[in-house]
Amino acid sequence: MVDRDDVQPREFVLWMLFVGGILVNAHGNKNRRERAWFTAKMGRLGVEMGIVDAGWDGVKEKLRGLFWVDGVHEKVGKEMWDEAVVVGSVFSG
Repeated sequence: MVDRDDVQPREFVLWMLFVGGILVNAHGNKNRRERAWFTAKMGRLGVEMGIVDAGWDGVKEKLRGLFWVDGVHEKVGKEMWDEAVVVGSVFSG
């Protein structure tokens, strides 16, 4: 169970973007346009949060504070974060 006092609003939004992006990919639905929307938002938020340089492990620690199961979310989550970092580098540069 998550202690609501420990959850920051930006971390919750980041988690929601990951979950939304994962759902877009679920069941073979590979809608690139929808996934691009989620990764663009993640990239911008990553810049705002200062976590673009934290690496995937640093981002996972934020996500684990909410609900994250490595065995389920690891592969697609890392793929999405790698895309978001590219987008984030555009916004930070």
